[in-house]
Amino acid sequence: MKMYDFFLALICFLLLLISLLALIPVLCICQVFTLLLKICLSIKHSQWIKFVDNYDAFLLIQKDKVKMVANAFMIFHGTFDLEDIKTTIKTKWTNVKKKDQYKHLHLRQHTTDSCGYFFWLQDDNFSTDDHVQLYDCKPPANQNELDGIFSELCSQALATNKSPWLILLFPLDEYFAEEPHQYVVFFRFHHCLGDGYNLTQMICRCFLDEKCIKIPPHKPKKAFPLFTVLTTFFYFPKFIIESLIIKDRNILHGPPQTEKTFVRPLIFCSLERVKTVAKATGATINDIMVSCIGGALKRYFSECKAPPLGDVRCAIPIAMPVNLKDCGFKNEVAGIMLPLAISENTAVERLRRTQQETSKFKAIPFYYISYLLFKLLFNRLPAHITNIFYREIDVTCIISNVPLLQNPGFNHRGKQLVACNTFPPLNNNTGM
Repeated sequence: MKMYDFFLALICFLLLLISLLALIPVLCICQVFTLLLKICLSIKHSQWIKFVDNYDAFLLIQKDKVKMVANAFMIFHGTFDLEDIKTTIKTKWTNVKKKDQYKHLHLRQHTTDSCGYFFWLQDDNFSTDDHVQLYDCKPPANQNELDGIFSELCSQALATNKSPWLILLFPLDEYFAEEPHQYVVFFRFHHCLGDGYNLTQMICRCFLDEKCIKIPPHKPKKAFPLFTVLTTFFYFPKFIIESLIIKDRNILHGPPQTEKTFVRPLIFCSLERVKTVAKATGATINDIMVSCIGGALKRYFSECKAPPLGDVRCAIPIAMPVNLKDCGFKNEVAGIMLPLAISENTAVERLRRTQQETSKFKAIPFYYISYLLFKLLFNRLPAHITNIFYREIDVTCIISNVPLLQNPGFNHRGKQLVACNTFPPLNNNTGM
């Protein structure tokens, strides 16, 4: 079996190598074209144009802008001061300068496209008033009404002629959870402005007292052994072909979304219970959580009377190693597609199978090759071509492990943080 895998990987590697060699003239032509396009656009808009790079350009291919918006919320005790919040955002985000340049320039820019390439364009008459607003709604009196408002907000598109971020504030009813004087801060950011880790860190550092924020220690970039790098390059074409071309086309989906994206929080898991299982089985906490998600999906599709269950695919974003103290509105993320072992009969069997699958990706870092592929190759090609690859990517669900503050906290005015959470973007029709 190992010999078969080796020869299959060799054939895939040679096919990809031939394809890349054939693609070199196209890449050269595209590179020259983008240079001329940049000059023409800079003259047209009277500003030096910068193209959207890295994974951000791939995120913008999807025309449904709602599906690639990251949403989060915070609930505080007390009443809010809209002008004070605007001042805080100006001080910590929009007006921060470094070497006479705006440090977070993308907060003042929006994206548009020309000839298949996306670029940043300065917002005309930028104002925080367009991005920090009071949301006009009836104060929700219970969790169901609050979830309904969250669903409504998540289903709305962001403005296309302004930087794709929005912060909305609204009060809760005085009878909500029998706790009077509470308000909600709802955040919306298109993922081209940043990955999950950077966005949540920027939110916390802007709205919470610095004493409440625990910045993880800096993890230097992991240096993979040369043999591991060569092995990954060799097997990567086989991984791509198996994941995208010869995959099972019968990918299970949830019910199609209509006018609303229905948001429903789940029951919180006991971390101590998860640690107990991890110690007994030798699994990591992430292995256990992914296995539990597989079990939940199995039950969900069984209740929906879905087709006979086989393993389904999920997408898992992976943040690249960065200096955690130097967060910003940037995107340093890669991704992998992982089989969810829902065909197994018992929870223990699902966990063992999950461990086997995750260990493969830990041993061979396909995600890093994927990151380089988007950064060095796909950004040179117009959206008309990269969209072909995008249509081949289909998963049943997205697993996002980017929590906000988990311990008790306060904002910079001393108002207690009651609750906070994130909603991962929905970039397919799964609704999950």
